[in-house]
Amino acid sequence: MASQADCNTIKLDIENGGVTATLSYVAPPCSIEYDSTVVWGQNGEGAFDGGLGGWTSTGVSDETHVWIWDADATPNGCFCRSDQFLGSGTWCNGIALFDSDAYNNIFNPECDFYSPDVTTNQHAGNLTSPSIDLGEVGFPTVEFTSYLLALNSGNNALPNNGAGIAYSIDDGMTWIDTVEVVSPYACSQSEVFAPDMPEQMSLAIPGLANQPNARIRFIYANDFYFWMIDDVVIKELPNADVEVMPNWYSVAPNFRTPASQVEPFPFMVDVENNGNVDITNVNLEARVTNSAGDVLFSENLDYETVEAQEDDWNRVFPNMFEPPVDVVDTYTGSYVLSSDNDEMPDNNQIDFIFETTEDEFAKLLSEEEAGVQYLGDRASPDQFYESYGNHYYVPRGSNWYAHSTNFGVDIELLDESPGFITVNLYQWVDLNDNGMCEPDERFELSSDDFLISSEDWTQEQLRNVYVP
Repeated sequence: MASQADCNTIKLDIENGGVTATLSYVAPPCSIEYDSTVVWGQNGEGAFDGGLGGWTSTGVSDETHVWIWDADATPNGCFCRSDQFLGSGTWCNGIALFDSDAYNNIFNPECDFYSPDVTTNQHAGNLTSPSIDLGEVGFPTVEFTSYLLALNSGNNALPNNGAGIAYSIDDGMTWIDTVEVVSPYACSQSEVFAPDMPEQMSLAIPGLANQPNARIRFIYANDFYFWMIDDVVIKELPNADVEVMPNWYSVAPNFRTPASQVEPFPFMVDVENNGNVDITNVNLEARVTNSAGDVLFSENLDYETVEAQEDDWNRVFPNMFEPPVDVVDTYTGSYVLSSDNDEMPDNNQIDFIFETTEDEFAKLLSEEEAGVQYLGDRASPDQFYESYGNHYYVPRGSNWYAHSTNFGVDIELLDESPGFITVNLYQWVDLNDNGMCEPDERFELSSDDFLISSEDWTQEQLRNVYVP
């Protein structure tokens, strides 16, 4: 962080023997400036300064499975821990951590992923705040710094990835809804795929409005990996945010479909109000455009008012879209949300791409086309048989035949993993016309066996195997 001119001066002085240097530690700032919207936490109640403070940690799966105070803001388990750091505003005085990974691997000090000592138990624990007076707060929003890396949920009370915030309005005697916390991070053994860290979470909880005896509770229930939080505050913050959800929506049945074999497909998406303000006159459009920008399909659903913190899931549009037959092109499908008073429009549109081709079916881009390697290692390294497959509908199949296929596999320990890969091609004939693929309706058309060994294959070759 010195200029080139200064560096040249120092270099010259080094040659002349006239340079001395002193390295010293300068403590980073360990405080945050709070604005006037903060109604709780501005005095450090959620900063975990030197410990958990007034918060209570309770083990659910076991009395030892608890949230802990961690001084260096990093997890302590075996996997996905390298360089994982909660860079919160006050990390230097400690954070709160639920380290399921560490609980899983206490008998595996060598951190060997394939060790028989690795357990995969579910761990659940609660971190409960002290009592909070929100008697004059009409739009409470909980904000905190979060690093959640979760794998398998172990608590049916929690949706999806087993992490959330529950709240109480009677000083912890009873607990009400759990607001789900979704992680944008993913882990493949030791590598973490993540956006910029840390993540600043903002969760509106209308049920806490004007409640003088409130508490909040962070709930974790997973087998891997961890949840780190810090700098928890509550703000008086009207939050108008309706979202078209990116984790569940209908797309074209294939990424690529031969132009002669296109079929109609429906549209469906989830809409959620993340805020604490009702959103009025909500409208959702499903739209398809071709590569020239022409709109080939447009249909609207009227949601009217989506109330604060409410979900409107799985609405199916009345009509389906079928691409033009025998036209090779690239299409963009879109879900576009509009309303009267949404103040956060960045999450109001989802786009997806699909193509019609001369003769190729495909569910996704190849690694070469995508420019990334996304194949992962075998899902179950201790098992000796796994099966994967795709299906494609051929509505106009007369005089057409399947002439080749491609598959890819990533075998990390190829020298130690000899075996066979069998590629089968089946045809389904709906003999009883009931739309169900039954065992006696699937006919094998071809089968090929590939002996996989390091003598015949390289790992790179196995990532894209052509089968004529």
